[in-house]
Amino acid sequence: MLLKCEGGGAKCRNCTRMDIDCKWVPTKKRGPKPKSKRSAVAEVAATHATTSASPSAGIPAASQPVEKEHADQSQSADLDSTREKLHLDKSEMPNKMPENFANLLENSFDINGFVNPLKDTNIVPTSDEPQDAVLRRFFSDEFPEETRETVMYYFDYFYNICPIFHPAMFVRRLVEGKVESILIEAMRASAARIIMQKTGKTIDLETLVNDIYKRLILNIDRPTLDFIRTVVLMASLNGGEGNFMIFNSLTYLAVSLVTRLGWNTIDLENPTKHAASWEEWVLTEIKRRIFWTIYQIDCYQSLLGDRPVSIGGQRIYVLSPGFDPAWDNINIPRSSNWPVHFDPFESKESILKNAMAIHPFVDLCNLTSIITQETMFIWDFKVSIKSASMSNGLGPVAEFMRRSDDYPIKIRPTVKSLFEYAEFREVHHNLSKWRNELTRAEELKSYWKPSFQFAEFGSHEHRLHSMRTRYFCLFAYFMPLLHILHMTNRPSFFSPDSVSSPTQPKFAGSIEHNVIRELMEGVFSGTLNDGLLAYDIVQESWDICVDSVYDYVTFLDKNSDIPFERYDQVMPFGLFTSITVLIRQTRVCRQKIEDASGGSTGKSSHTIRSLREELLKSIRALRRLWTLLLDLGAVWKVNGMEGLLRIMEVEEMTNAADMLSELAL
Repeated sequence: MLLKCEGGGAKCRNCTRMDIDCKWVPTKKRGPKPKSKRSAVAEVAATHATTSASPSAGIPAASQPVEKEHADQSQSADLDSTREKLHLDKSEMPNKMPENFANLLENSFDINGFVNPLKDTNIVPTSDEPQDAVLRRFFSDEFPEETRETVMYYFDYFYNICPIFHPAMFVRRLVEGKVESILIEAMRASAARIIMQKTGKTIDLETLVNDIYKRLILNIDRPTLDFIRTVVLMASLNGGEGNFMIFNSLTYLAVSLVTRLGWNTIDLENPTKHAASWEEWVLTEIKRRIFWTIYQIDCYQSLLGDRPVSIGGQRIYVLSPGFDPAWDNINIPRSSNWPVHFDPFESKESILKNAMAIHPFVDLCNLTSIITQETMFIWDFKVSIKSASMSNGLGPVAEFMRRSDDYPIKIRPTVKSLFEYAEFREVHHNLSKWRNELTRAEELKSYWKPSFQFAEFGSHEHRLHSMRTRYFCLFAYFMPLLHILHMTNRPSFFSPDSVSSPTQPKFAGSIEHNVIRELMEGVFSGTLNDGLLAYDIVQESWDICVDSVYDYVTFLDKNSDIPFERYDQVMPFGLFTSITVLIRQTRVCRQKIEDASGGSTGKSSHTIRSLREELLKSIRALRRLWTLLLDLGAVWKVNGMEGLLRIMEVEEMTNAADMLSELAL
């Protein structure tokens, strides 16, 4: 069927779909005389041969995409290679197009010329070679050492954060030479800091990352499944590195890709439909995992940037990833029991007994839905209170954009705490419920093992080990979410015209305080920055923040056997928000002790003693978290957070612990 109207009476696909008559008016074409079809094909093939060699120079064949062909092959092989690269369905080509050109461009463009990754023939391995033989090839001298090193470190440290692979199938594709080199490079960039720390090698991360960006731009209109996974890995990497502008851009790109491909409605038509084959089920599961990973990244970034989420819940029709113990096992290429759907009512005993490694990932998806709820509350409240304060009655919305929900939260005339709003209480309740129901990492302490061989990846023992690591990190995810919510419970947020409390520490409003605020403007949203520096937080919310940090320190002590390199990229931010809480708590205690010692408040000696005990407790906790954040610098890029905290005088406060410990309290 025709892609566009060309006269002669035949209808194109667009006109047929819209049920209108084709109207075609001949026009003269501008510019130089077009090349012949034959020369165009030759030019495309030649260009493809050049680009195949250039980005992958120095990369062994086993790690290059399967469509990369050797230069000395015949012209027909070049055309086959180009056909696999361009993926056009011959049924979509004009009827008059030469047959050889239609054969050249086939099998994956939809009507708008956007590649469908599901039709990428490189996704599914083709050989029936036994898996033990595949692994022997993977470990042999014939396989590229750098690629093997990259894959082993990535899977060991990052797979459980971003489980968007079928491990056994992925390794099989590797040895068959079907994994695109850009994905391998993205995996290496993700694991670069770990690789350098463990091997002593030097990786030029900046050059590697910039090369990946260039290749992403060049191939953005031909996104294969490996391409989309590359975008996800690079977005996650930049979030962990604190490159928030790039993080935001790649997140939007990932969201655009999956929504354009319809992955957000993958289970809308028939969620109980059984896949026709094992391969079809695996591909559907991979798409679900990719979608939920992007959803997690997008929602987390929306909270930091104070923006709505890109995909609203009403447009998501995707099942949770299915549970299959064999999925993660590197030695099992094909499960005999599929499809297996996720059971939300599975008991904790059953989860641990069967080592259901997907559960921490789904628990994070659950937390992400609460992040969405929290983001919406903060946004809606901010919009509502600003709109309610306008005296001209017009509001901030143009007449042609007026909606019934312009003011989603009914603002109370006098408010002393956000706890007066049901929406705030609901978010707090959901966060607390999630934390209380989360499996505690220390419960899995007996399953911890220092190291595993790659051939053991996905075994029962390894899955339990991985689950403990993920549950440990998930508890840390909870900390900044709780803090961000309760740091909005302050008059400077819900009553912008309120006067600052006279009891605020002298640091509030100082030059140093304003400098920190300016430095943070390019990192987080204004609402978040104000909350991280505020001293007027309602006491009930402030107590919740302080108590949560003390609980966090206890949690870290119970799991102190987990090495730093197992902390994922969100851990530093959880430490950062917790440290800002302790810095403010220390200043508040010092201010109260100073005021009480002056005799102006009539405080009893018992009260002063309690304040000193609290001061010592907060400083000791502060030293614990500050030291941990510095140690994480060997794994993650934390120099930005470290610099901000130094300006907040964190080191002076931690050093005061030695002096205070000698006092007779």
